[in-house]
Amino acid sequence: MSFRPGDRVRFPTGRTGTVLSEPKQYDRARGDRFSGPGVEVRLDPMYGSSVVVDQTHLLTHLDGPEVVVLVEFIDEVALKRLV
Repeated sequence: MSFRPGDRVRFPTGRTGTVLSEPKQYDRARGDRFSGPGVEVRLDPMYGSSVVVDQTHLLTHLDGPEVVVLVEFIDEVALKRLV
């Protein structure tokens, strides 16, 4: 699967983030934590906004909306004023 900077991705653990780099070959012999293709990902703020490097085969593209907000109005009059 191909990733480009700006792509939104999800980890197997459910964390989400934004790809920062083009895929690069990593190698344990050079001191990397894994061998194989990987990308730098900035995690979303709810996960600490840190930058991590992870294997591309573990990531999936986010296709749809990431967050859905549901607002429940107790007072129907307030709803009419907002609309």
